[in-house]
Amino acid sequence: MDDSFFRLGGDSITAMQLSASARSHRILLSTRDIFRAKTVAELARYATSSKSLQLQLARDVEEPANTPFGLSPIQELYLQLEPTGRASFDQCFFLELRTRVSLESLCGAFRTLVQRHSMLRARFSKAAGGRWQQHISDDADASFAVQQVRLGDASDVTQALHQSRSRLDIESGVVTSAVLCDVNHRQSLFMAAHHLVIDLVSWRVLLEELEDLLLGRPLSPASSIAFQTWRALQAEYTARAADPGDVTQETAEPSQLSYWGATSNATPHTSTTTEQFVLSRKTTAALLGRCNETLGTRPHELMLAALIYSFAAVFPDRSPPPVFNETHGREPWDDSIDISRTVGWFTSMFPVQVSSEARGSLLDVIRATKDCMRSFKHNGRSYFASRFANEDAARSFASMFPVEVTFNYQGAYQQLERDDSLFKTLPLPDGCEPASAAEAARLSLFAISVVIVDGGAHVTVAHCGITKRKTQVQDWVRQYEAALMEMPGLLQGRSRQWTLSDFPLAFDSYRDLDRFQGDTLAELGVQADDVEDVYPCSPMQEGILASQSKDSEAYRTCFVFEAVPRQDTSIDCAQLQQAWKAVVRRHSLLRALLVDNVPGSVGTTIVVLRDPQPSVSVFRAADEVMTAEMFRARYSPAGQQTGGLQHHLSICQLGNERVYLCLDINHAILDAHSRDIILRDLQTAYGADLDPH
Repeated sequence: MDDSFFRLGGDSITAMQLSASARSHRILLSTRDIFRAKTVAELARYATSSKSLQLQLARDVEEPANTPFGLSPIQELYLQLEPTGRASFDQCFFLELRTRVSLESLCGAFRTLVQRHSMLRARFSKAAGGRWQQHISDDADASFAVQQVRLGDASDVTQALHQSRSRLDIESGVVTSAVLCDVNHRQSLFMAAHHLVIDLVSWRVLLEELEDLLLGRPLSPASSIAFQTWRALQAEYTARAADPGDVTQETAEPSQLSYWGATSNATPHTSTTTEQFVLSRKTTAALLGRCNETLGTRPHELMLAALIYSFAAVFPDRSPPPVFNETHGREPWDDSIDISRTVGWFTSMFPVQVSSEARGSLLDVIRATKDCMRSFKHNGRSYFASRFANEDAARSFASMFPVEVTFNYQGAYQQLERDDSLFKTLPLPDGCEPASAAEAARLSLFAISVVIVDGGAHVTVAHCGITKRKTQVQDWVRQYEAALMEMPGLLQGRSRQWTLSDFPLAFDSYRDLDRFQGDTLAELGVQADDVEDVYPCSPMQEGILASQSKDSEAYRTCFVFEAVPRQDTSIDCAQLQQAWKAVVRRHSLLRALLVDNVPGSVGTTIVVLRDPQPSVSVFRAADEVMTAEMFRARYSPAGQQTGGLQHHLSICQLGNERVYLCLDINHAILDAHSRDIILRDLQTAYGADLDPH
């Protein structure tokens, strides 16, 4: 319970699955909350229940059939690069069946899935002007093909799989196909779907539901919104939220394809060469877990940093190229948008670059990689969507491809590794790929992917169209493996170190950040783990603090109020203290220190602590009423000028059992409207648990 979600093997995809599972039990827990929580136990702080949880927006709206709609950004990119749409471009799985399955039950299961997930009934066509569009067919049976083959030799399986993949056609029909293979009394299942209608997150959903259907288990009610609806909502949000100047701005350096002897042709008609290595379970566990504690990284940031670092070591005559990081693209801009179980192609990508100044050591590259990746909103989804805000922007962005390097961290397919799973992964036989696959658009010269299998990280470096530096490419792969293996020794056991992206509003240089962590915190008596956020004061706050520097009593608020019990009860002062602590935990400015002379800052800086002990005094008095002056006579707010929290709560129980409270607080952190919120939350916290958000 005290381990982090990532240390236990979690990633952004499993976070979505956890969020979806929570929703099915009427528990609201967003993926953003899962990423924010430091431990599994802390997730409980973010989870809220709702007995009347409504299905998400547009979920119950009937999706129109046979009505054309536009492409998603990644669909648009692919069809810009391969405008005929005829090349074989699929994703597929080859699985051993641990329980025998009949053709009839398999066909029935596929029919249910195709009816349930509209993109498995998608058709693509060109509109006037030659621009691609798509629509959802209402003909489920014409959208998939399932066949059974009984073969005496496993070598015959290759031909059956080749034929199945060749049947996929985005214009006239089948976009999903399957082959049930009976070979030597053993059953296996091959499934393929055109990549334009599916991604790896979608496959996780389909495999889970297919297993339930084949084993006779009921499916959970459909809860995610349709791909068509999401695509429209995203286009609307991008048009409304994007900075127009950002739509055509290119943040990535141009690719140096000639360095590799490659052409800019997106369909090079050449075979792919693959280099692979597998990390040990011990090293993989460290990369997924403890290695991330030092710099507050995520596993894929470490993997990508090692890739950049190793490139710089092997190719010193040039700068590392931007690495386009592929993500699942399902980060919502609104928590009410649930696409965790929607089938479709959502992928986003964004360029990760590390400046030459930040490439001094592996530790430097890790910090710079994290900072670059965290600078993109919604894990790069907003950046990628804005590249396709209009036709000109889309053409401009597509002209950059193929880029030199793409990176894709796929995480683990945990459902295929369960002992009780119906499916077990089989290697895909060589030679089952259709010839037209060589005509599919390539997004990059080098495609690096990492997938966790049986606890080990399987790393694949695939490249095509390379005619120069092939020996150095092999050296790069070896150096990449070495850099990943070096990380546990480099990172585990080191003290926590911040990076610039942890406090992007406060620091511009690592010199200032390191001085703050090493010197300023020591002067404050604060541990780094106790700091939640650091950012500058607003101009209004600076004005108030300037007045207080001349008059310490200026803009100090002191208000007295009575705690009135419910009928036939009395006020419990100890319970009041606990309620106030809950209020302080809820509001970050109640946990703030106001600090002068922070390195790199010309004004006062706000340092928010995670869970400080608020200043509270409790006493009894014989008086019948209490005033602010009487409270202040018992308490001096001097601590508010010496780096402490900017408030003090006094609780007084009078001889007549009435209870008065006095909140002495700096107006720099509280205005009149906020005061009403504080009092309301205190009342709520006294009677029940207070939502920490």
